[in-house]
Amino acid sequence: MTAALRPDEVRAGLERAGVRRGDPVGLVLRDGVGLGLAAGGRRWSVASARPGDVGVDVERALRPRWVWWWAAEAASSVVTAGGRVATCWDVAAAHRLLAGGSSAAPAQVWAALHRLDPDSVPRTGQLDLLAPVATGSGGDPESPVDEAGHLRAEW
Repeated sequence: MTAALRPDEVRAGLERAGVRRGDPVGLVLRDGVGLGLAAGGRRWSVASARPGDVGVDVERALRPRWVWWWAAEAASSVVTAGGRVATCWDVAAAHRLLAGGSSAAPAQVWAALHRLDPDSVPRTGQLDLLAPVATGSGGDPESPVDEAGHLRAEW
């Protein structure tokens, strides 16, 4: 379950979850919308027009090891807000180093980590007569993972 926090509650929420300096904290930001955080088996959503400001506050107070899909996307909001990221794990960069190639979209990385066929990754957009047959997304539509174990394309 994901708990909703106000921007001014994020640091205290992470501290209550036991997050300390250097602990991994998953981070997803979308300017004008907010951010999502995950740490210690807990998840939070935060509505904020300036999510980078929240990231700066957490970085300065706790200095966690941020975990994000792609630093160019996530870190830019924090840096633009005046923060300086000390430590992070960039999942896309690690995937490119370990698997080779340049494809490091979240669905591709997820498939590789879970030993799923990368050609069966669900996708949206123009239909393709030569593409693998979609298996149907079934299951809980609120879950980011479909019945086959892939990330849902609509997420």
